[in-house]
Amino acid sequence: MKSGKGAGVDAAQIWADIEEHLVPNLRAGLAERVVYFHLVRKIRLAGKRRELTSLGELSLALRLSKNPIRTSIHSLARKGALRILERGYDGHRIEVRLPREIPGCVRRSGHLDDVLLEQEDYYKSGIGRLAIFEREKHRCFYCLRQLDTRNRTLDHVRPRARKGDGRYRNVVACCPACNSLKGNSNAEDFLRRLHRLKLIGRREFYRRMAALEKLKQGRLKPELRKAA
Repeated sequence: MKSGKGAGVDAAQIWADIEEHLVPNLRAGLAERVVYFHLVRKIRLAGKRRELTSLGELSLALRLSKNPIRTSIHSLARKGALRILERGYDGHRIEVRLPREIPGCVRRSGHLDDVLLEQEDYYKSGIGRLAIFEREKHRCFYCLRQLDTRNRTLDHVRPRARKGDGRYRNVVACCPACNSLKGNSNAEDFLRRLHRLKLIGRREFYRRMAALEKLKQGRLKPELRKAA
């Protein structure tokens, strides 16, 4: 189904991808599906990527109260299906991603997967954050302390203050203590500091430095899986 402004967008394929991949892989609930279907039809099938919309407008169109709509929008954003670009008095400016544009949603091989893997902001994406924790086997990248849901965070290897981004080569799992101690220092300098403070031994220091080099070379790719 390719017509009008949305020419080049295969509606039948999109709908199949939503049912076969997005719903199970992102664990999309009923309200999330209703909101997502509507936004895909209204925005992407109209040949656009983003649009300003309000909770009142969506409530009238979907016959739902504002609360589940608001919850669904934020949940879909955490899962990578939407991006909330702006919030204002007139509503939300939202960018809608199709299932094949959401890293880890539609499993397939080839160059496009690598492109999406590199583009994803793992610091902000709910799926991405989980993938980083799993890549590190739920241990702090720096001191190897075991992490749980109450004492874990993510850290930029090259700090944001030094123009570090949220891609997988620059984001690692981290315990709150290391995150606070590291501050805006680079990962190499921080590992040297941990070694000087005898918080990691000599052998582990060299192993951590080697892991850091692999990370920068793109050899520690996370596996994007189902949303939490």
